[in-house]
This record gives sequence, structure tokens and C-alpha cells, in this order.
Amino acid sequence: METIYLDHLHNQAYLKPYQQKRITSETLIDLGNREALSLDGAWQLCPDQYDTCLRARWFAYKPPVASPQDCDFEGWQETTVPSCWNTLTPKWEFYEGSMLYQRRFACTKEAQKRYWLCFEGVANRAYLFLNGHYLGFHEGSSTPFSVEVTDFLEPANHLLLSVNNSRLATSVPSDNTDWFNYGGIYREVSLVALPAVFIKRWFVHLADEQALSVEVECSSSVSVQVSCPELGLEETLRCEEGKGSLLVPFKGTAWSLEDPVRYHFVFTSGEDRVEDLIGLRLIKTETTAMLLNGKEVFLRGVCLHEDHPDFGRFVNENLLRRSLEEAKSLGCNCIRLSHYPHHRLMAKLADELGLLLWEEIAVYWGLAFAEQQTLESAQNQLSELIVRDRNRSSVIIWSVGNENPDTDERLSFMSALADQARALDASRLIGAACLVNEAKLCIEDRLEEKLDVIGLNEYYGWYDGDWTKLETLLANSVKEKPVLVTEFGAGAKSGFHDAKEALFSEEKQASVYQRQFARILRTGYIQGTFAWILYDFRSPRRMNRYQMGYNRKGLLDERRRHRKLAYLVVQQQYENLKDLGR
Repeated sequence: METIYLDHLHNQAYLKPYQQKRITSETLIDLGNREALSLDGAWQLCPDQYDTCLRARWFAYKPPVASPQDCDFEGWQETTVPSCWNTLTPKWEFYEGSMLYQRRFACTKEAQKRYWLCFEGVANRAYLFLNGHYLGFHEGSSTPFSVEVTDFLEPANHLLLSVNNSRLATSVPSDNTDWFNYGGIYREVSLVALPAVFIKRWFVHLADEQALSVEVECSSSVSVQVSCPELGLEETLRCEEGKGSLLVPFKGTAWSLEDPVRYHFVFTSGEDRVEDLIGLRLIKTETTAMLLNGKEVFLRGVCLHEDHPDFGRFVNENLLRRSLEEAKSLGCNCIRLSHYPHHRLMAKLADELGLLLWEEIAVYWGLAFAEQQTLESAQNQLSELIVRDRNRSSVIIWSVGNENPDTDERLSFMSALADQARALDASRLIGAACLVNEAKLCIEDRLEEKLDVIGLNEYYGWYDGDWTKLETLLANSVKEKPVLVTEFGAGAKSGFHDAKEALFSEEKQASVYQRQFARILRTGYIQGTFAWILYDFRSPRRMNRYQMGYNRKGLLDERRRHRKLAYLVVQQQYENLKDLGR
């Protein structure tokens, strides 16, 4: 014990051995409808500002011991997981650093079973320990990860996590963003038991109007039975070296906004059986048009952050349903999930309700684009997102970045992400919020050739009051691909009114939207608009007397109760577009 104690005082490279054991998308298990032991509920937590748990190897302490300890895992504050620590007590509201989480649970191991710990979201980095054994390190607050614990599971178990939300220049996202930096185990945790040979993941989609593609990945070389009663599908595919695929005729109904039909797929191999509800549709582009099942679609969109003043980034089904229903009430057929992967239930509910989604990872503003570790983190997060949501018909666009600087390193970085997304899922479109040449007033981004759709963020009438620039920008940015206005709008403090349209008045925000729509909708190559944003959300960089730590561009206030005047403007514009068949 004394050796451990002395060593940690001087070791400045203490993180290196931990970070060499990374948990990546390669071990991610798709749970489907499998039964799992929920590890949500009562946990304990304790701040660890100096990372002493990792430095001094607290996880290895086992009572009784003869010498004093700085940690005995008793007396820590009780909490409920999932949650964000920032919303638990005022003293932790702005805490950035390490927080220790622990809980104990019982488990009776069954012979010939393999056991996996599954986490839906831990912000931002997690070091995992079970019964004193180090399991691995995961980076990325918004994507799921799984790790096998078969060899370390006991009848009585102690699970310990060191969770760190420090903002780092080399992380994804980096140290400078425009949303609040929440920390904690804020999504679900479970333990799942699998057969010795199991189905790891699957991918079902339309190859074309008349062909259905099924891809399955297993833990070893086995045969898998694939069935879908509604489609009359009963096929067996062989997974060689763990992977197999088949192509069969499709004679069903495609999932659509008007008829979001889903099919019940069952995958069986030996003792393993998983099920999934999957909608089947085609999304393509044809010059400047976007085609959903061969029919042109205009995206009437809104952006959404995962943020609530009482819960932070923790969400439940009720909150998610309310957000989707609010978007539908606004007249939307698409939501941009900004600027990171949202809860997996969002896409499942969008499948059910008939809404389209733009999903993205947090390659936001300036990253360490020249750093290999940053690229690897972004690639892993992108893989985890795509593997998680590629069976969700609502998701039509994978986005690889937002408002990033024009450098050779950035181009190489984001091109690699675009190529990776296409390799993992060729059935969807690849997009990004691209660069504007402010001198020429045109969309000009070397990344465009890697994309299927081009995103344009612009705030004329708000940050720049010269409306002629918007006219020039749109006239100069004719493309041979669809262009989506992925952000536009203005800020307003809920309840602040001024007939002269003062800044941050609801009248000013409504006026900006009126003029924006009037110009944007005259531009033929634009195939969608995304109002920024549905709800006000926390952002520490926004600190004037109207903002007070919130981005106030929401069409509703942060408590999601008051619809600002601009809400009615957007709603009317989208109703007009629907009447025109767009």
C-alpha cells in the first residue's frame, strides 16, 4: 500500500496506461429487444478533483487494510443514475473534472453465458472498474459503448467509474463550444447476458425499390435465420468470420412521412434471438433535389439541443415525445439533432411518428484537426452513432461537421469522416454545415465534393444587418447538389416586447424570420430550412442581460412553455409550404 501511495505523488503520466485500453465501436453490442439487468437507480458519487482514484489506484483497495485510506467508498452522496451532476446541487453546477460513481449489484452467473456492461451515454470520458479490475476507457459523451465483463463478474459486484467532463483542445468536441458542458452518467446502464455465440448487430435497408438488403454480424461463424412475417421473409444466411449478408426481393410498403410503416424482423442463431421494428425507405439526391422513395421532398426543419434547465442532458420518453410533437405542431417534417448524437429513443420515436432526422457528431468549430488521437476519437464516435441508428428509417443524413475553419488539416480530417460514413452506410446522405467565403459572399468549401447535401448556416438580419448580403450570397451559391439552410434565425427573450423591434425582443425575432423566409424560399436550389432553434438552451458564452447563460434563439423558452411570436411565423410559413405540396 505504501508503494502505491508514494508512486502516485510523482507520476505525471498516470493516464497513459489507462488510455491504452480503449473501448471502441468494435465491441458495441446492439441490444435490440434483449432482456437486460438495469443498473439505473441508486448510485453514489464523489468529486475527485485531482484524479486521485486513477493516480493512487483506489479501485484496487480491498478491506481490511492496516494503513489509512483517503477513500473507503462509504459516505458518498447518493444520487440517481441516469442524471447530470450539474443539476443535482448548486455547488456542482459548473464543476469540470472527475467525478467518481459507484454502485453494488448482485448477479448469478450462468454457465456458457457471456456478460456485457452497456452504457448509453457518459460525459465525457469514462474509466471503468469492476471488482477491482480495470475494464477500459471510453471517450465521447453522446454515443453508446459496451464492454465484456464475463471473467470479472462475481455474485456480489462493485462497479466503479471515474467520469471526467474536462474540456480539452484535443477532444471531440473541443474546449470551445456553444452549449453547456454537462457531466455524468446521464443515460441508461445495463448488464446483458448473451449466449456463448451471439448476434452482435444487424443492418436492414432497401438496396433499391425492389430489393431488400440484410447484413448481420455475429461473434463467430454461424448461420442466422432472418424472418419478417409481414413480408413473407424466411431466409438463412451464413456468417463467415462473423459476417454475412443477403439480398431478397422487396414487395412491401416503403416507410414515409404519411405512412410510417415498420416491419417486425427477427434474427435467430442457436440460443440467441433478437427482434427489431424497422422501416424501409430510399433517400437519394438528383441534382438539386432530394428524393424520398422517388418523390421530391422539401425539408421543413428545426434544430434541437438536448438540454433542460432541471435535468441537463438527461431525457426520458415523455420529454422526447413532447419535443417531436412540438416540432410536428410547428409544421416540421425534419429535425436537425444538434450538435451531437441525441438519445437513441429519439430516432425510434421519429420512426413511429413519421419525422425525418439529420444526425451529427460534435465536430464543431475548431478542433485539433492535425492530431491523430482527435481523428480517431471522431471516427469512433461516428461509428458508434451509425451502428446504433442505421436501422432507423427516420435518419436520412449523417453530418460530419459544423462551421469548421478552412485548413488542409480540416479538409483531410472531415474527408476521412465522410468516407467512413459512406463505407458504414451507403444508404443515407452525407452532409455538413459548410463554409462561406465572406469576401466573395458565396458557399465555398473544398469539402463539398465529399458531400451529398450542403448545409448553410447564416444569420443575416441578426449578426449582420445588411440584407443585401443574403441576396448576394444566395445568388452566388448555385450548386449542383441540394443546399439546406441548416441554421437561421435571431434571439429573443421570452416575454420581452418592443414595437420598434429592439434587439432580443420577440418582435425583432419574428421580423428576421419573415424576411429570411421571403428570400430563402425564392431560391430554387434550396431544398430545406432549419430554424435555429426549437427551445432556448444553456450556453455559458451568452451572458448579456437578455441571455444570462442561455442561447435565446429558441422559438420557445427554455422551460418549453411559451411560444414566442417567431413560432407563429415559422408555423405559418411551413403551413404554406405544405399547401404548395412541399
